[in-house]
Amino acid sequence: MRSLHLEPYASAYELCDQMSSVRNRPIRVVEARLPVPGPMGVWISRDRDDVVVVQELATGSHREIGRA
Repeated sequence: MRSLHLEPYASAYELCDQMSSVRNRPIRVVEARLPVPGPMGVWISRDRDDVVVVQELATGSHREIGRA
């Protein structure tokens, strides 16, 4: 994370933009109903893109990335 040179309170959008550049592929964010209790999100690395699955029931900062 330090190598991304993000500000301490960077948004989830900035993180996705930076990670997309570093990984040289697009990042797609989708919402899904994940098991509760369980993860708030899951990162899936694929050949041509990455997918971040965000818990659709998440609130607050856990949900911010789902609005990308």
